[in-house]
Amino acid sequence: MKRIYLLIVIFTLASCSVDNEEIVSEAGTLETLNAVVEIDGCESESYSFANAGSIEVINDSDYLYVSIVANDMYGLNHTKLHVADSEDAFPTVGQGNLPPGKMEYKESFEPAVESHTFQIPLSDYEGCIYIASQSAFSNGAGSGTYWAGDIAGKSGNWSYFEYCIQVCEPQDPTCDLYAGPDNSITLTYSEAAALPSWDEVRKLYLSLLPQGVSRNGSFDPSIWDLINDFNQRGAGTYSTTYTITEGDCSDSVELSIIVVPDNS
Repeated sequence: MKRIYLLIVIFTLASCSVDNEEIVSEAGTLETLNAVVEIDGCESESYSFANAGSIEVINDSDYLYVSIVANDMYGLNHTKLHVADSEDAFPTVGQGNLPPGKMEYKESFEPAVESHTFQIPLSDYEGCIYIASQSAFSNGAGSGTYWAGDIAGKSGNWSYFEYCIQVCEPQDPTCDLYAGPDNSITLTYSEAAALPSWDEVRKLYLSLLPQGVSRNGSFDPSIWDLINDFNQRGAGTYSTTYTITEGDCSDSVELSIIVVPDNS
């Protein structure tokens, strides 16, 4: 059974107030945002920069959104970010140390900001990717630089984490239509051939629905197509997708009549 939600998901992201010219990117256009992104149907993944802040990652079908967020009483001064399609793809040196200067994306803020979000095209990535970030935060007592992630680099004091790209399936909680479970009935060939009319065949399919489900839905293939198919094939399985619709919401169920030979 397949539940279909005819929902248009629209979310508006405010333009960033910092100077975008400070972004460094060798991979092409990189947009920046000043808000943590939420996407219906996907869950963000988060790691901490000690007590100073966190990094939150989420994606839609086109972009990866990486948000660097300062905790209360802290401000974000600068951040460096690198996204790799494998653990061996980080621009490490020596025995496996990652110099911050070799990281692909860099951004600085004066004065400090509460958060910053990188919007990175997903066209070069699929499956699971790896993200490293070194970010500097400050408060009234001073400043500090931190790495986020649960995987330690091979050499040096750096870390990173794995993020698996999600397929987001937004759901509208106001869509509560339910056409019921898939269902079927078995008839002998003689019983099926004895059905007197198109309407009786339609009623037989509708009898497979639970009580309370609308009988004003649509059949695909249609009842006439099923009857014509039966007249040509005889014994066999005759399935149709029954769909009910209410406003922008719909739900579907598969209904089947299984016709067996008389001597079975």
